[in-house]
Amino acid sequence: MTTTPAPRRTSTTLLGLVPGLVMLGAAAAVVLSWRDELPDRVATHWDAAGVADGFASPLGSVLQPLAIVVPVVVLMWVLALVRGHEPLARRLLIGCGTGIAWLTASAMVGTAWVQRGATDATQVPVVGGAIAIGVIGGLLLGGLCAWAAPGGAAPESPETAPVDGPVLALADGERAAWSRRTVSPVGVVAGLIGAVVLSGFALAAADPWLLAVAVVPVVLLAVISAFDVTVDSTGLTARSLAGRPRVHVPLDEVVGVDVTEVRPVRDFGGWGYRVGRGGGAGLITRGGPALRVRRTGDRSLTVTVDDPATAAALLTTLTNRTRSLP
Repeated sequence: MTTTPAPRRTSTTLLGLVPGLVMLGAAAAVVLSWRDELPDRVATHWDAAGVADGFASPLGSVLQPLAIVVPVVVLMWVLALVRGHEPLARRLLIGCGTGIAWLTASAMVGTAWVQRGATDATQVPVVGGAIAIGVIGGLLLGGLCAWAAPGGAAPESPETAPVDGPVLALADGERAAWSRRTVSPVGVVAGLIGAVVLSGFALAAADPWLLAVAVVPVVLLAVISAFDVTVDSTGLTARSLAGRPRVHVPLDEVVGVDVTEVRPVRDFGGWGYRVGRGGGAGLITRGGPALRVRRTGDRSLTVTVDDPATAAALLTTLTNRTRSLP
């Protein structure tokens, strides 16, 4: 499969790059405008007990996060441009870049705000409120930008060629559907560990704001760790338990269907909704057998799920039925 630049360059730039750079630039300007009110050594990091243990000059407190996050935001934007053939992949990259920028900008401003007029930065408490605003606001703003990003361009013409492969014997007019739930053990463990770690940090720092942040991994766990996968007369649909994200392949975009073996790290670089080698998208919850659908526009979608052979046969059968093929 060849990789060509993804469409929607203007919207990707306006939603995935410009807001992040503007927010980071504005945050830096605000912090530097308070430079005369800040201590010579500004607290930039707190330990598990909520005691400041990292410090920098006012200028350094701005340059350090910018040096890390600006390249990350730019990288997300570039990936969305180059690897964002699938609308969901492009939207996730846009949302991540903008959300990370908001989180960093909020932390920069919040950290400096609580230290205005302070003479000893070692006595400044952990900025749980700024972190909570950054995390929750980042999720909301990133989600909004991802939602606002347009979908992919419709194929110039529906696919009409037959789909090769095993089929199911269905009588004329007989309806059939297939559904399975696929759960990511890695996502479940990661979400629970994140919630426990953040809760422990919040309790040690005696900061109720951080307890609110600890809820975030649990929410993300519900959103990205379990998907219901369905094959029916509309095509292939994979939907998280929260309803979003959702991936759909209509029957008129199906070019080929088969079963493949997936190695998450090697083939897709990890777990979750991924873009693999060659530009194909994957909903990867675990290693093992998976359903792979080749689509119009030189695209593909791979979903790790139990009993992919039955799903592949039914999808082939339903696709050929709509094309008036035997």
